[in-house]
Amino acid sequence: MSEKAPWTKATAYSDIQQAIIGQIRQSGILHEHAMVKASPGIVSEKQLSSKSVTNLGGAFVGIGRLASVKQQADGTAVHELGLGVFLVAPYGHRDKQAEVIVDTVHEFIQLITDNRFELVKAQKPAGISARNLYSPSVDLKGSALWLIEWRQSFILFDAEGAALGNAASRSAALGRSAS
Repeated sequence: MSEKAPWTKATAYSDIQQAIIGQIRQSGILHEHAMVKASPGIVSEKQLSSKSVTNLGGAFVGIGRLASVKQQADGTAVHELGLGVFLVAPYGHRDKQAEVIVDTVHEFIQLITDNRFELVKAQKPAGISARNLYSPSVDLKGSALWLIEWRQSFILFDAEGAALGNAASRSAALGRSAS
């Protein structure tokens, strides 16, 4: 019997992003050689045309806007983030591709629903939505692009594992020292 690794105490937003990437890779939803990585921003047609996206498609995990940072009674800061996964369909015949990407979007929504991504003190996702980011040029490339978005709240921790308050938490979120 194997022991599960303990949940991660995120110290920065990038930890949250990496936890989501890890869960996507473990889920088996995408082909094992599909690209799964952090999004450098909004995934564009230009990125899709680059050689960095495999023909097997992929998922780019992005952190959108910071919705709020609220302080709990104990001084702990709770960060509500807008999150998203850009799904790139595997290249292929349009009919088969449409079927595959719709099924993939549905499976991703199931993965996200109630998922805390093995992050300590993460709350359930809220406001999950999915939309097709259709464009003629992406279609001509033989692919499709979907965006699944949601909001989720997290608590950040210091290196020793203590929950951070507002000032320290805002600096840590961006990977800076609070001094």
